[in-house]
Amino acid sequence: MILTEKNRVEITQKNLIKKKDLRGLIFKYYTNNNQYTALSFHMSNFENDLFIVDWQLSVEEKSGIDKSSN
Repeated sequence: MILTEKNRVEITQKNLIKKKDLRGLIFKYYTNNNQYTALSFHMSNFENDLFIVDWQLSVEEKSGIDKSSN
């Protein structure tokens, strides 16, 4: 579950909850099996909830693949 509110984002994954300020958040997301890291970004990046949900699902899928490989 991911919640967004103004300048903050809450990500819950594997019983781990993290709250970061979107103005200086460092995060990783996967697209087409490629990993990207963003050091900073604008709030406009998170206006679309689908983008955040897709990012979360992509990370989970990638983790699942990594576990299967190991």
